[in-house]
Amino acid sequence: LILVVIPDSTIAVSRCLLPTQHQGQAISDQMSMGNGFISVHRFVPRARVGSLLAMTWTMPKDDFSHWLLPGALILLCLCPAVEAAPPLTQRLHEVVEQAPIDGDFTGVVLVWSGETVLLRRGYGLADRDRGLPNGPGTLFEIASLSKHFVATLAYRLVTESVLSEETTVAEIFPQAPERTGRITVDQLIHHTSGLPTYTQWENWPQLSRQPIATQVFVSELLDQTLDFEPGTRFSYSNSGYYVLGALLERASGRPLGLLLQEKVFSPAGMTASYLMTASANEGGSRAIGYERLEDGREFPVQLLVPSRSFAAGAIVSTADDLHRWSRWVQSGGLAPEITTELLAPSLGNYGGGLLVARADPQQMHRFLDSPFSYEGGRENCRVSWHWGSNPGFNAMMLWLGQDHGMLLLENREDLTVERSTRLFQLAANLVRELASAQSQLCS
Repeated sequence: LILVVIPDSTIAVSRCLLPTQHQGQAISDQMSMGNGFISVHRFVPRARVGSLLAMTWTMPKDDFSHWLLPGALILLCLCPAVEAAPPLTQRLHEVVEQAPIDGDFTGVVLVWSGETVLLRRGYGLADRDRGLPNGPGTLFEIASLSKHFVATLAYRLVTESVLSEETTVAEIFPQAPERTGRITVDQLIHHTSGLPTYTQWENWPQLSRQPIATQVFVSELLDQTLDFEPGTRFSYSNSGYYVLGALLERASGRPLGLLLQEKVFSPAGMTASYLMTASANEGGSRAIGYERLEDGREFPVQLLVPSRSFAAGAIVSTADDLHRWSRWVQSGGLAPEITTELLAPSLGNYGGGLLVARADPQQMHRFLDSPFSYEGGRENCRVSWHWGSNPGFNAMMLWLGQDHGMLLLENREDLTVERSTRLFQLAANLVRELASAQSQLCS
């Protein structure tokens, strides 16, 4: 009897002998060796530290010395390994470990190809005071990535005839000034409304910590002077999505958070996600957002008041929930007419809460660095993505073609670099690594 412990990270039993593997189960096979045979018995423990390998042999006496030692060496040394981490998974993990800027990513990364999850891992701590690690089930503020789900809700209500893409603000809010009352639902979705974004107001840092009633803030937003004639230009506007969320509430007669749960999250199996409100903004697995100063010190950030971000960026979600959503959409879970609208770019490459363009995976940084002005690359590779940034948090959802994608959620903001810069560089590096291994990535 030979007893060997084989670590998962090094050599493992050959696929030619043990074609299946199950945690907590014993696996056996045998191999003919001259006039006898060698039996291999392996136990894969539930705690994946290594595998216990036992070898017994049955041989005629005169054949033993001729066959056992060479056979065992061939078995253990020459056959291809099974338990070692898949090469692509390991390379993707190494890309994260060598994250751009400072090489210290804190958050969660999830990468998939079809139904295969290639990387699903947390890095760093979600809550340093409690020592809670980041993981696929950790709740993060996804900030402006919320816009994609609000746009999806708008199209759901359109298909239900609650409103249309041409419904105007004035039809829902009769008190709106004439100049902003002309703005349509379609223009709010595609950032062509002309409404100046409130996060650029000089007093925004102070306002962001002051609660306000939704309708009061909507009145303030609609009272602004427009930057341009609605429908003529693209200009990313948090104001537009805030108004859109309030408009969906008023048209349906139901709170935005409830609408999102019933018509967007639940159908896709997103059980952890929700819209933050004054009464629903805590969760047991919520990540704390941190900021890093130039001297390296880090501290928890003061969160935005949910009533100030609302439909523009108040959703919290997990990597697992966002993956469920992504695969649900990619596999045809949404009504075809809604998916078509979400993936149809208008001015500024902006679709339904997604930036959409044809891009070369090897040059992904060009699209990520200049998303609104990017003119496209390889024609057969459609890239659809959105990002979000709140104090202490960054988030990105990126789809490649119809079957591939990745999610990056981060709970630390480096104040020494431009917000999202590191996340964009990390995403570009991951896409490049994935494209190198997947020849049919975007077909």
